[in-house]
Amino acid sequence: MAVQSTYTETLATAFPGMRANLVPETVISRTVVNDTMGFGVVAVQAAGDREVTTIPNAATADPATYVGISVRDQAVDPGVPNAYDEKATANIMTKGTIWVTAYETVDAGDPVYFVTATGLLGKTSASSTLIANARWETSRTDAGLAMIRLG
Repeated sequence: MAVQSTYTETLATAFPGMRANLVPETVISRTVVNDTMGFGVVAVQAAGDREVTTIPNAATADPATYVGISVRDQAVDPGVPNAYDEKATANIMTKGTIWVTAYETVDAGDPVYFVTATGLLGKTSASSTLIANARWETSRTDAGLAMIRLG
């Protein structure tokens, strides 16, 4: 039986898709289609009712049909530990605060956009879609984890 023998000195601040705090939130459930869906990524409407997919897999979806951001779930299939598997029921946040990965420098108060072709989140509007009523809650001087408020 393996026993852990090394430990990090500090815990990670957050992980993509992790709820950021206890502000009131709205989380809906949708079925993932076309592939797996990571945590903290943009979910868009897929072809069927109550179905979502990610932007790179959105062959049958229009990026303008933004649904929300996928929420981290510790109860997912251990075979796919950091994502919702295809046909799984995903938790999708439509209102609240959540940790995501910014692909560029962001400042608290900036609007939140996702790149239409990739789904990456940032503050730049070129080739991107605005997430209405969303803002960056924390600042970063480079790409990496930051908090957004959906609203």
